[in-house]
Amino acid sequence: MRYIDKTEIQQQGRAITEDYVRNHCATIEGRYLNISYSGFCSLGYGTKMMDCLRKVQGNYCCYCMRDISMNSGAVTLEHVIPQHPGNGDVDKYSQLGIEALNAETLSLVEEFVQAPDQTMPPYPHNVAFDNFLNSCNGTFPDKGVSSICCNNKRGNTYAIPLPLYPDAAQMVIYQEEGEIQPNTQHPLASDIAISIAAYKLKCDNLKIIRRMWYLLRHTEYDILVQCLNDGDLRNKTLNSVLFKEKRYMIIDSLVCKYFNKEYWKTFLSYHWFKDKYLELFP
Repeated sequence: MRYIDKTEIQQQGRAITEDYVRNHCATIEGRYLNISYSGFCSLGYGTKMMDCLRKVQGNYCCYCMRDISMNSGAVTLEHVIPQHPGNGDVDKYSQLGIEALNAETLSLVEEFVQAPDQTMPPYPHNVAFDNFLNSCNGTFPDKGVSSICCNNKRGNTYAIPLPLYPDAAQMVIYQEEGEIQPNTQHPLASDIAISIAAYKLKCDNLKIIRRMWYLLRHTEYDILVQCLNDGDLRNKTLNSVLFKEKRYMIIDSLVCKYFNKEYWKTFLSYHWFKDKYLELFP
């Protein structure tokens, strides 16, 4: 997990939102109606927003740290405040102390279209730059097109946006067996745990991949890339680190499916964890 500072692209991102609302949602009376996320995306503004966010996120998923460019470009736009939030959730988000999510910046789209004054900001939340992050689609080889983590799996569940906190890196703890836990010393520990669960970051696929990066953290990255198209090298490299500790025999047995080339490709897309695990376990 890492902090995503959107301030440097704020002007550009907000301009994308404003262009959509002003150019496609204005009525003859000068009011803005029919503001929809589907319309925003179908007119190309979703792609523009994703490209804008890449300038601060790189190609990393905001939650699981997958390199989206290595996942057939499967990027989705995550609404921090969901498109259809639960009762009272908007107040919870506005009270988090994150400027991008307060009432002066964002307005529920239902309230925006009815407001006497539609001057922006605040922006309608379903198409607002301040409410977007880039996320992966959460798919893995063994699940086909089914999402098992991140944006699509979270849905409308309430979750504090960990990547928008400057101390995001200190909010979670990655462990050698591949587990992710909230930092129990952090004042928001209970909320962090809820968010980890909402993003499904404890799913077995992610746990196995993080375990592999722990096991292979000292292996040269170029070797790991070569393994993709060299089955013998892949088998040799993975076998060299498996089953070294009896307490992790069960999780290491699950790692074995990554002898498969397609799984290895998915593993490589999480290369952010190589440096992370070297930092944590030098």
